[in-house]
Amino acid sequence: MSREMLQQEIEDARARLHLALESGESVSEFYDKSVYLDQLIADYIDLCEREKECV
Repeated sequence: MSREMLQQEIEDARARLHLALESGESVSEFYDKSVYLDQLIADYIDLCEREKECV
């Protein structure tokens, strides 16, 4: 996945997490969205380290 695509997916996941909080989704659903966002961020950091530049 390209950095730009990953950045967009992170923003989308953050928005979904925010909506989950506002709508009162169950704790397990909120947790799953949070874990997914954490994984995307870790993937982004790994990609930046491989490319030797982060924004």
